[in-house]
Amino acid sequence: MVLKKTIWYSFGVLFTLGIICFFLGYLIELDIDYNPNLNLSFWEILSNNLMVNFSAILTSIRSFGLYGILFVGSEMLSLGMIIRGIAIRKSFMYAMSFIFFHGILEVPSIVLSGAIGIHIWVGLICICKKKLSIKDFFKANFKLCILIMILTVVAAFVEANLTTWFLRKNILEGH
Repeated sequence: MVLKKTIWYSFGVLFTLGIICFFLGYLIELDIDYNPNLNLSFWEILSNNLMVNFSAILTSIRSFGLYGILFVGSEMLSLGMIIRGIAIRKSFMYAMSFIFFHGILEVPSIVLSGAIGIHIWVGLICICKKKLSIKDFFKANFKLCILIMILTVVAAFVEANLTTWFLRKNILEGH
């Protein structure tokens, strides 16, 4: 029970931090000449995103959760700056069309990847205090890793197929 509360609390705090960082990034005006690469395959997108998420998980664990906070903050700050930069040249809707579909799934996987570092350390403390069994600890973390992988796989599929189809058909046709 403690682990469920911890992951949702960590997720909520990091998600809120992510929203704040996104809007802070959006306040920064950058002149971005954005030329999207719509030829990336599902496997290229998936391998990159899995590598980023699992590197974040491992580094967050090694840093007692601190890196998870920095990871989510920097990813969302960068996203806000990129969206603003594209919006300056084109429009906000144009900029959002590049991330909206797959971002619905990818952002939660980023936040969960950051939150799991905190979650694991709380779980280890609970094991030491005999409030949690090792079996339940591994079971909970295995489920979280599976959830992150599912979100990442589906987001990569959506990015490689739905997002590129939508962009080619509705956004980039006349540009």
